[in-house]
Amino acid sequence: MKFALRSITAAALLAATAATAQAQSSVQLYGLVDIGVGDFEDNNNRSYGYFFREEWAALSRAEPGMMTTSFWGLQGKEDLGNGVAAEFKLEAFFRGDTGEQGRFQFDTTFGRNAYIGLTSKDLGSVRMGRNTTPLFVSTLLFNPFGDSFVWSPSIRQIFNGSTGGQLRGDSGWNNSVNFISPN
Repeated sequence: MKFALRSITAAALLAATAATAQAQSSVQLYGLVDIGVGDFEDNNNRSYGYFFREEWAALSRAEPGMMTTSFWGLQGKEDLGNGVAAEFKLEAFFRGDTGEQGRFQFDTTFGRNAYIGLTSKDLGSVRMGRNTTPLFVSTLLFNPFGDSFVWSPSIRQIFNGSTGGQLRGDSGWNNSVNFISPN
């Protein structure tokens, strides 16, 4: 009888511990799909010297990422006590019209974010891995068109550029350490 009582007590304690641990951690699967469908016009002449002399071709098609780039993500947080938590995030781009990975053919699997870190309400957050760049984030803050590489003037100028003067790099940095202030 004592053995059975100990077994039941141990099982109840284990179940209570598991329930407590579950309440302090979370994992989420999320994402966003953006596909535009419409009629587009394109000038077949790429010399640009005779821009208005050439016929424009009308195209009807589905186009991925008109307002933002489609992505899916997995993120989690584990409470470590005293207001500190461990966190991770893995986010991958994909093309919504075909389901192919990445923003373009040779894009990395987790090209949006892939980091681990520690976060605190009082001290801020430290994230290590692939982080979205501060320049990209600051460009988004005042931009009414979000991160659209099609419609946003500020994203187009900074990241696409004109006459070959675009920013070298990407919207995310590999092997980086990112500190985010609590204020």
